[in-house]
Formats: sequence, structure tokens, C-alpha cells
Amino acid sequence: MKKINLYYNNAYEWYNEDNYYVIGSIFYKNKLYEKQSLIDLLKKINISELKKFLIELTGFFSFVIDFPDKIILCSDLLRTFPIFYEVKNDYCFISDNIFDYKGIVNEQSKKELLSLLYVTLDETIYKNVKQLENAQILTIYKDGKIKKEKYYEFKNNYEYIDDLYNVFDKTMIKIFKRTITYLNGRTAVIPLSGGNDSRTIAFYLKKLGYKDIITYIYGNKKSKEVEVSKKVAEYLNLKWFFVPYKKRSMRKKYYNKMLQFDFFNYAGRGFSVTILQEWEAMDYLLKNNIIDNNCVILPGYSFDFIYGSHLNENIMKDKVELKEIRDEIYKYNYNFKIVNCNFDNKLLKKFNLEKFDNKMLSQIEACNLFEKFDFKVDLNSRFQKKLFLELANYWFDGLMQTVPTYKELSNKKYNGLNRKIHNLIRPFYLYNHNDLNFYYYFKFWDYLKKIYKYRILSYDRFIALDYLKIIDNINKNNILGVNNEN
Repeated sequence: MKKINLYYNNAYEWYNEDNYYVIGSIFYKNKLYEKQSLIDLLKKINISELKKFLIELTGFFSFVIDFPDKIILCSDLLRTFPIFYEVKNDYCFISDNIFDYKGIVNEQSKKELLSLLYVTLDETIYKNVKQLENAQILTIYKDGKIKKEKYYEFKNNYEYIDDLYNVFDKTMIKIFKRTITYLNGRTAVIPLSGGNDSRTIAFYLKKLGYKDIITYIYGNKKSKEVEVSKKVAEYLNLKWFFVPYKKRSMRKKYYNKMLQFDFFNYAGRGFSVTILQEWEAMDYLLKNNIIDNNCVILPGYSFDFIYGSHLNENIMKDKVELKEIRDEIYKYNYNFKIVNCNFDNKLLKKFNLEKFDNKMLSQIEACNLFEKFDFKVDLNSRFQKKLFLELANYWFDGLMQTVPTYKELSNKKYNGLNRKIHNLIRPFYLYNHNDLNFYYYFKFWDYLKKIYKYRILSYDRFIALDYLKIIDNINKNNILGVNNEN
């Protein structure tokens, strides 16, 4: 027996026909497919050629194909649209809402959610419920057997590319031409920070002649980041809006139980912690008719990985011990303080990292292993954003010279008593002087309690703590019920 329950329609809707279910938009052979055209395309694909077909796609999507003897699930490279499944003998239930299920809570997953801010691999908050992984083809057969296959894995290389600046520029132009096709005349809305990533998006859209562009920033109007953002917009002659982040308005949203519940579950789906920074800004821009529901938000978040901001000296050595990579994966991705565990915790047994011996790796082997945890240029160029900074000055040197990027001042180093005093005072300062004012979501005493109880200043993990309370409440009271229909 099988049941397919796909109904989580928000910005995108599920379309189904003849047991084919699709969501999202793709580019295939330079043509855009979505909704009905995507279903029609998928129907033409021979299932034996499915892997080859998926490799050739760009875009964001999830597919479900229901055959009499099996069900095939497919995800894009980032698993943009989550799908969950539960298989018990000859029973199979597929849904896009984790809270359609009821089962034994996976305590390790809750710890991972709190420490890492999402649950890795195919795990979920329930032991009996799994999730489709990124870049995966998953087949569930009639007898309950499951086959998993990855159609893409990121790997580094040292291939030398002649005339790299122009090659990279042509690649970016190709990407943003696809973006413009996808926009199809809709307003492009760019959260324009004081850094490099968002100005790159603005620059290329402007360079390619796209007209309908809006930029914005939020937070503390007196901050240097806001000042830089405004200057970038002025230089590129783009519409720019500032959204003031004020305590009363932000707290009103965050501590409204129904709003909090809806927003956390809309974005978190029970396996990740949502980012609330843009919540107040989106609400303000919509209510003031600056943007509409048909616009497309284009943040620069994904550039960080591409440009190598996560790489450090411990990984970029000629020879690296396996255990060093293990420790770097722990330190870069996990916060063990908040879950009161250490590097020997069972949390990461599923990655077999605790079995690392003293084997030596080359630089590229080490980085491949390190970056495989997250998901084409060589490593040395990506290290410390070296390549991107060079390219930025090459592409738009006038902008970079006129409006240098905003850089946070490095914290002073304190020792002994001075360090203790600094750590005691710092939370009070941060709450009222943060450039983006996103700590204003929390009541001040609630904010302090989290800091001094868990010894963290992480805004995201404050949200994680509150989200776990919601999840526990759902499990305890069955708020959403079991196997909900739309």
C-alpha cells in the first residue's frame, strides 16, 4: 500500500498528471520548463536515462514518479523542496510535510539541529521517517526495498584555466542571462549588504540591461554597512530602500505564537532552523507596496562557498592528517557548547569521522573531504576569497574604488581580567549596536538568559532553541495531526 501526500504549496505549487508530480523550475538545453511544460518534458524521458537527464539540468526542483511497481523520488543539487518518506514492509507514505508523520523522536537529530542548525544526510526528527537527500535519485520498490543513487558530487581540481578572468566573467553572464529569463519581467529584489556578494548580483543584472531592480538593506541606519549599501546602489543607479529594525515591531512578530509557529514550520520543516533576519524587512516592503508577491528575491548567500570563505590555513597545507580534517569539520559546522558534548560525541558517527587515523592527505584530498560535508576554480584561488577579490576589482574596478566593501573591525584581544570584563559587557553592547539589529527579535532578558546559560552569542542558535520547543510541543500535543490532507 502506498500514499503520496504532496500539498505544501507556497511560492511554488506541486503539479501532477498521470502519477507524475513536479515542483520548481528548470533549464534544460537553454530552455525554461515549469508547471505543465515540466511534466510534459519529464514524461518524455526514458527512466533508464534519468540520471543523465538530471545531470544536464540547472534550476531547482523535486520530482516524484509513481509506477505500479516502484516510486522514484528526485531532488536538485540543494534539495530545495524537501520530500519525506516512511517505509514499513509493503507500506510507503510520501509527504512534503514532516508533521504528517508521527513516530519516535530522534534525540540525536534534535541535538544535531541545535548544534549544526540542520539535520544531515537522510535523518529527520523522527527515527522512522527519512528525507530525500540533495542530488539524489531514490527508488522505493513495491516490496519495501530502497535504492539510493547520487547523480552529482562536488570535487575540487587544480586545472589551470587560461585567461581566468574572462572565463569566469562569461560564466557569470551565462548564469545571469538564465536568471533574467527566469525573472520574465518580474521585479528583481536584492538584499544589498556592504559586502561583495550582493553587489555582484546587482552589477551583472545592471550590466545585462535588466530594468526592474530594487535593492534594500535593514537594521541600524547609522551603521557603516548601511552607508556602503546606499553608495553601491547610487553608483549603479538602482532603487534603494532602508528598512528600520525596531524592537517593538520585531518582538511583536517573534513572540506572536501563531506567527512564530507558521513561519518556523514554513521555513524549517522540522529538519532545519530558519533564518529570520529578512522577516521584518519582507513584511515592511510588502505592507508599504514597495514589492509585491510576484517579485523574486535574489540574495548573495550562496557565493560564500563558491569563493572559498570557509577555507583556512589548517586545510590549505600541503599535507594534512585525516584527524585534522575531522576536527575542522566539527569546528566549522558544529557548536558543541550548546548541546554539551565534545568531539567524541556519537552525533557524527554516521559520517565515520571518529574512525579517522593518522593517514596523511594531500591538500586537494583534504579539501574534497572537508567540502563534501557541505557541497570551477582551483583551491588556492578560492582561499581567503583571493580570486573573487581580484575579479571584483577587474570587473567593476570603478565601483570597488568608489565604494570599498564594508569590513567588520576585528575584535581586540583581551587577556585575563580584561577578557572576563569584555565578555561580560559585550552582550549588552551587541544587543543595541548590531549593524542589522536582528537581536531585536528577542526580548532583552530572554536574550541575556540564552547567552549566559549557553555561553553563545549566536542569533541562529537562539532560534534553534525556540524551534525545538515548538517541535516538542507538536510531538506532545499532536498539533498538526497525522497524515493531514491539504
